[in-house]
Amino acid sequence: MSDQLALFLTAVGTGAILIAAGWLLLRLARRAAAGTLKRNQIAGIRTRATLSSEAAWRAAHIAAESDSVRGARGLIIGGLAAGATGTLALAGLPFPIAAAIFTVLALGSTTWLLIWTLRGAAVGEKAAVRTIAKK
Repeated sequence: MSDQLALFLTAVGTGAILIAAGWLLLRLARRAAAGTLKRNQIAGIRTRATLSSEAAWRAAHIAAESDSVRGARGLIIGGLAAGATGTLALAGLPFPIAAAIFTVLALGSTTWLLIWTLRGAAVGEKAAVRTIAKK
């Protein structure tokens, strides 16, 4: 198998995974903010404050929605771009350049997601604490 074909398959596979993960995170963020994702120990902002009540859980996810959606959309876009770099390798772009572009896009989009997810969690935690304090 040539380096270009290997990069193509890696880029397309990684891109598909990033897109699927972004879509899943987008759906979870929307469901949590809409109130259809109930308190749980698997998905969402899970801290002592957010898990203390339904009101705190909902307030946290409403507050975090825009940051969470921004992160998920960035991951989807990054996945599309990372997947497309495989085509560049097959089209004749030198392997080291195509591999570098792929790496920057894949790692960049996951870093983007991490930053916005952590920001959303911090904003959500503050909203949950404020909600608890009102009671």
